[in-house]
Amino acid sequence: MNILLLGATGFIGSNLINNFYSNLPKNVNFFLLKRSPDSTPRVSLLKEHIWVDTIKVKDKKFLKDIDLVVDLSSHSTNPPYHSYDECIYWNVYQKSIFVNDAINAGITNFIFFGSCFEYGHSANNYKFIPENASLKPLNSYSLSKAM
Repeated sequence: MNILLLGATGFIGSNLINNFYSNLPKNVNFFLLKRSPDSTPRVSLLKEHIWVDTIKVKDKKFLKDIDLVVDLSSHSTNPPYHSYDECIYWNVYQKSIFVNDAINAGITNFIFFGSCFEYGHSANNYKFIPENASLKPLNSYSLSKAM
């Protein structure tokens, strides 16, 4: 099985990939996307891995060999957040183009991760935010993720 992990250099992504390496069969291949050549994982990875860049991910021949896309990626995750237009462009528009390309390449399995930020103001109503809480984002990043 070939898994493409978007957002592998982030805190959650690098921890998730270490968990995958420790708990999944050895015949699972991970292809990890990094935003730029200078990107490094927030957490040291336990094993050598296959890094791919955005150009390869846009290659339909490469995508035909992927069985599952796990998406933890996002644009403008830390303050100061970029404009609404820029966050929506990257987190909604460009992501939908990628998903469409992946579907056209034959990928049928996707896992998309969110975070507590999409809930925004709803967090004030709970000690622990349930999955079915209303989405009431507070800024450009959280709005684009909710979209």
